Amino acid sequence: MKYLIPHFIQEQFEAKVFHGKMDAFTVFVDLSGFTPLTDKLMQEGPTGAEQLSIILNDIFGPLVGLVYQRGGFIPYFAGDAFTAIFPISDEIKAKDILEAAIQMHQLFANRDTLLGEFKIGI
Repeated sequence: MKYLIPHFIQEQFEAKVFHGKMDAFTVFVDLSGFTPLTDKLMQEGPTGAEQLSIILNDIFGPLVGLVYQRGGFIPYFAGDAFTAIFPISDEIKAKDILEAAIQMHQLFANRDTLLGEFKIGI
C-alpha cells in the first residue's frame, strides 16, 4: 500500500494534535545531475516520461527505504530532493543518522547506471 502522508502526520492527526514541536535530526537529500536527464527524457514524450518514472523509483526507492528503516519519515519531496526527519529518541542517535547519510551517499558512489552520459549523484 502506498501512503500519501507520513505515518507520523497521520498518527498526530488521529490524536487531534494539529501543531507542536519535536526535537529531531534532519537530512536534506538532493540529487545532482538529474535536471539534464529530465530535460532529455521529456523531449521523448510519453516514452521518456515512463522512463523517468522508472528511474525515479529506482533511485528514490532505496533512499526512502533507508530513511524509514532508521526510524525517520519524509514529509515532502521537492523535485529531485527531499527532507527526512528523524525524531530524537532513545533508539535514534546522531551517529545512526550520519551512518544513514553515508549509506545514501554510497548508493551512488560506485553505481553503474544505464543512463548513458548522465551521472546521478547525491
